[in-house]
Amino acid sequence: MAIDFTALYKKRIPFALRRQLTHLIVLSLRPDIKDLEICRDIFGRPYLHSSNSTTELPLISISHSGAWIGVILSDPITYATLDLEDMTLSRSYTNLSNNFFSETEKDLVLTQGIVGFFKLWTAKEAMAKWQGEGINFALKLDIGHALQSTPLKQPIQVYVEGKEYTLVQDILADHLFYTICQGS
Repeated sequence: MAIDFTALYKKRIPFALRRQLTHLIVLSLRPDIKDLEICRDIFGRPYLHSSNSTTELPLISISHSGAWIGVILSDPITYATLDLEDMTLSRSYTNLSNNFFSETEKDLVLTQGIVGFFKLWTAKEAMAKWQGEGINFALKLDIGHALQSTPLKQPIQVYVEGKEYTLVQDILADHLFYTICQGS
């Protein structure tokens, strides 16, 4: 029996299934913690809970786009967040750029196209998650200069509003763009 997943590939996974799959991913990453749960604080930020764990639990960041789910666990001292985007999903990145990006950022999108857009969008999402703020916080940040000349896979230092962020960006499987953010 063959199962055709092509119809699901471009669609967003239903919310309940995303939650279950994310939980399974986390359990597979930390099988030593038997009653591990993903909870959310009052701002919707995920965290791990276990009533039986005697050690400090890692911090968690979750991202999903289309049929993709990404999870990153990090040490509380070096907290990291993740944002990923499926570049094959239909979206008007030029309209989004014109509405939400600074002139410097619009220039980045103009010169680098969809890759420039996802450099900015995933960086802003990952920074907002790290900060514990919504995307509106990050949309106000002008980070175009920092991302303009740095190639993918190279750490990028971004300084905004008195904070330093280190970003790493790459594309997986030719279409899944991601940014990992660590701050100080």
